[in-house]
Amino acid sequence: MNVIGFDFGTTNSTISFYNTETKTLDCFQPSASSADYIPTVVAYKGDEVCIGHIAKKNITKKGYESYEYFKLRLGSDANTVIENKTKTPTEVTADYIRELLAEYRRVQNIDSIDGVVMTVPETWFREESNRTARENIEKIYEELGFDIESQFQLESEPVAAAGYFCWAYEQSKEKNPQGDKFNGFITVVDYGGGTLDVTLCKVEAGSIKILERCGYGEYNRTNGCAGVAFDEAVIEKLCADNDIDLEKTDRKFIKLRDAFEKEKITETKHITEMMQFYYSDPSIVEDEVLLTLEYDDDELCVYCKDLAECFAKINKPVLDESLSQM
Repeated sequence: MNVIGFDFGTTNSTISFYNTETKTLDCFQPSASSADYIPTVVAYKGDEVCIGHIAKKNITKKGYESYEYFKLRLGSDANTVIENKTKTPTEVTADYIRELLAEYRRVQNIDSIDGVVMTVPETWFREESNRTARENIEKIYEELGFDIESQFQLESEPVAAAGYFCWAYEQSKEKNPQGDKFNGFITVVDYGGGTLDVTLCKVEAGSIKILERCGYGEYNRTNGCAGVAFDEAVIEKLCADNDIDLEKTDRKFIKLRDAFEKEKITETKHITEMMQFYYSDPSIVEDEVLLTLEYDDDELCVYCKDLAECFAKINKPVLDESLSQM
């Protein structure tokens, strides 16, 4: 059976599947990219619809109407045309899901997908106000031909993460030579592009139970505290430090923000090592360039201090509060 896992993210999404040849869980890579993540972006030009990496490249191009962060609008505003646009969040989400599933079938050379498990923020299950968002997603899959009772399941992101941890624990020969099943407590910190969720899970006898939930998953509390806000804060700081006057809506600002996000993902290992040095002793790496971004004919240098200051300002307060609540 062709059953997939679909992590529907605010800024990036992924599709996972069980590889019967290698006996491993794999991530799907679209033909247009070698990356496991697929930007949750849709761009339109006339009758042309593009998604993912291609759509993200077209955000700053003239003639395209682009949509980002539409997942956050799938509640009560789902069928209202987005301001200064021509489509509703429901229409854009349906196009994104349809095109991505079609790409998956094409690359994997299969005729159909037998089932989808889609992960969404824990707040979609925690808050009654998000019932509409869940129902809208289900309607989209129903219109795409899936039987909601037998072929589609919505799952909480932290529960899915805990489930994967348990599976990986069983597979680890180094940490678990006996192949025992994991029993105990797992704290999942999900700091996504648009939402923060901190969830305490208890794993016992193969079942996962949510004990406590904290975080800022609500749409009206999300702005300004998660991944996208961090990326924008870094670019704003770079602009201020280099006397560059750009608004967030400026094409050049968006291009810088997207370039930083790409570098942040592809250079994760290097950035992590450098930041560990910085937090242990800032003087060790204070003059070393962490990464560079092209702007016109110049290069903008990003330092560890830039990331640390933006994280402390944008992300740390709400993370500390959530962990304290937990």
